[in-house]
Amino acid sequence: MSATLDDLLAFIDIGGGQLQFRQVCVEGLARSVLQRLLAAENGPVELRIDPLPPCWADAGLLELVLRELLANALKFSAGTAPRRIAVGCEPAAPGRCVYTVQDNGVGLGGHHAGQLFKLFGRLHPSGTYEGRGAGLAKASRAAQKLGGRLGARPAAGGGATFVLDLRAAP
Repeated sequence: MSATLDDLLAFIDIGGGQLQFRQVCVEGLARSVLQRLLAAENGPVELRIDPLPPCWADAGLLELVLRELLANALKFSAGTAPRRIAVGCEPAAPGRCVYTVQDNGVGLGGHHAGQLFKLFGRLHPSGTYEGRGAGLAKASRAAQKLGGRLGARPAAGGGATFVLDLRAAP
């Protein structure tokens, strides 16, 4: 119960302080977050981080978004061999950047994508995968505080692709 309450309080607190918007090197931040996450992982993971354009964001909130997306990709690709995670970008409207985090894990049905971002929303029965269903909700809320949007779609060939739309750096 205490962990659930902690998740709720963390969700409410996201972006509650003074945000410091500046140009952020998304590629460097993604590499840093992945390095920390991989230190706790067992088994090989094939990683690809494409060159990524900078965005206009609060670095702390963007780090939270990337940490939740990358941790989710690692968690749900754990039973796959070889595990593959790719961070990239897609064409975007002027003044926007669209980043992607793709894995080759268990995937998701397109009709469930909206439930992913609800606090304590889960696609899999409790106990199947670690966690309480708060990570992606926190990531989505942080993306909104950054003036962006987070979405998901099934990845071609299996797995999931998470799509983060943010303001481009001026």
